[in-house]
Amino acid sequence: MKFISDCTVPILSINVIDRARRLDMDRVEVLKAMIGETGLQHPPSVVEDGNEYRLASGWHRLEALRQLGELSIPVRVFEPETDDPDAEIRMHEVTENLGRNELNALDRATSLALLKRAYIRLHPKFKRGGDRRSKKVKDQSPIFGLSSAITDKFSLSRSAIYAAIAIYEGLHFEVRDRLHGTFLADHQAQLKKLSELDHNTQAKVLDLLLADKPQFKSVGEAVDHLTGETKKSQEDAQFTRMLSGINRMTWTEQRRFIKGIEKIIRRYVDEGLLI
Repeated sequence: MKFISDCTVPILSINVIDRARRLDMDRVEVLKAMIGETGLQHPPSVVEDGNEYRLASGWHRLEALRQLGELSIPVRVFEPETDDPDAEIRMHEVTENLGRNELNALDRATSLALLKRAYIRLHPKFKRGGDRRSKKVKDQSPIFGLSSAITDKFSLSRSAIYAAIAIYEGLHFEVRDRLHGTFLADHQAQLKKLSELDHNTQAKVLDLLLADKPQFKSVGEAVDHLTGETKKSQEDAQFTRMLSGINRMTWTEQRRFIKGIEKIIRRYVDEGLLI
């Protein structure tokens, strides 16, 4: 996006649409205190939208001033340079989020994944995989250009970028929604384990970890429990089927079955396997 001007606009004229992050009220409270002491140091960015404005970045700062009772706010006005302003605004928003270095693991994964999507929309050649006849074809992956552009700027390795995006894309959207504000949101290793599970298991794991009185502290513990429950359920079902089969036997067949079981029990006792 192209910078146009700095100005002051009414807070009510700024529309907040389709944000990458949720509003963190604790962060808003901190900003209110900081703004009360030193004033607004970094104005939000906006894009003109008819007679109003659309927020590009700075939602927490905007909300802090609104809660402080301010009616207007200094802003930096930008103008889209392509025919896809939504993608440009998204890139502007998440790039600033990443640059502020205040994201938890889930927010970072979300920002990078959304940045990837916006980048591909603005650079469609990467979605097609680039020029496959080129010797550099392996460098034409959808986020090669993106990762090259941000590895130095945000001190993130390319592998870290790929890993974070994989976490976001592996988590079911309902699971991502439930994760916000939980202890798991800032534990990348736990998020990675969760993202590698199928969507149904992800939901069951969260049910266990986010219960009112959780018995498990990690994704691994919850998965082990679920695996054990599944095995027990399968064994119970097998035993039920066996009993059903016995009940369908004739009296003669049942006597033969019982004698067979008695022989097995005697052998176990003789070998010291059953006391």
